[in-house]
Amino acid sequence: MSSLALGALGLVVVPAVVLIAAAAIMRWYAHRMPSSPGARFAPVAEDTVLTDALLLQKDSRAIAAALIDLAVRRKIRLLRPDGETGKKATISAEVMPGASMTVSEIRVMEALFGQGSTTSAVRRFSRHSRALKRRVRDVLAVERRRGAEAGLYAREPRTAPVRVITVLAVLGMLAGATTLIGTLVGGDAIAAMLVAAGLLIVLAVFFVVPRPWRVFLPAAEPLRRHLAGLHEYMDLAEKEPLRYLQSVDGALTVTDASPQAHHDGLRTFLLNERLLPYAVLFGMEESWAKNLGEYGDALRADAGFGDALGSALEVAEIIEAIGGAVALVRSLGELVDVGQGIADLAGAVGDVFDALP
Repeated sequence: MSSLALGALGLVVVPAVVLIAAAAIMRWYAHRMPSSPGARFAPVAEDTVLTDALLLQKDSRAIAAALIDLAVRRKIRLLRPDGETGKKATISAEVMPGASMTVSEIRVMEALFGQGSTTSAVRRFSRHSRALKRRVRDVLAVERRRGAEAGLYAREPRTAPVRVITVLAVLGMLAGATTLIGTLVGGDAIAAMLVAAGLLIVLAVFFVVPRPWRVFLPAAEPLRRHLAGLHEYMDLAEKEPLRYLQSVDGALTVTDASPQAHHDGLRTFLLNERLLPYAVLFGMEESWAKNLGEYGDALRADAGFGDALGSALEVAEIIEAIGGAVALVRSLGELVDVGQGIADLAGAVGDVFDALP
């Protein structure tokens, strides 16, 4: 190996490997959860989806989860217009008669569907409005302030480590590009390949490094542990549904079905239906909605439920509409995420140039 190749290995490749390892460790640290206290079958309360999303640091999924939560709790009905499919399809919402919403839920509805959306009129969601993006971000900003005021986490996220790694990655890209030019001019193919590999590793750092993360305070610990237990149940129930079918006994007090709802299938359906917003937060929405659809089809075909069948059919129809809303997870996430990564990178580049004499 030539001296030029050895220099490329020491100056570009090794620092790049160290940098991406540091970014990976930082990502693990930022997203770590407390240990689970054991399986939990329901959230702490019914109207805490937005708060729980922030406790999980799933901001990009918070609004979609809140929307689906309103649907499965019968506060709104989600509608997909006939004839519209795929990415071009839009979602409409209709507030159910007599539905009572919290201030946070009203903010979510008005952010997505405009002022007056908490009336019974059908409102259509469009993801192409700049005002919509601003309203969605404002809703999350309010929820973040509420969480900080409640003592769940510090007001400001931890940004310094992310900024340091990002600045070093920018410097690494500049140094690597300069070294690559030198190796090409020197005609050393091995050195050029090593530098190119180092540049690719440094480029990966921008995708691995986490965003600034919340500093959670002691008051958030029991809530986060409960969420860890909820994730444990949902993860295992998704992988081994027959084994965990028996675990739902006593996990949920069903108030909207007849006594015949104690049948295993219907009871599991009602439990898992109410956990669909958390499936969104945990990234399980597609498989969870599919399983709910299969439960709904089975219940629709079962004539032995008597009065409970009517309730199950109503739920199945809502889940059918939610099949369209699940597709909103990505688009609603984009409303929160667009520009954030670019802003982080631009800020890091600005720091580099600010440090120049």
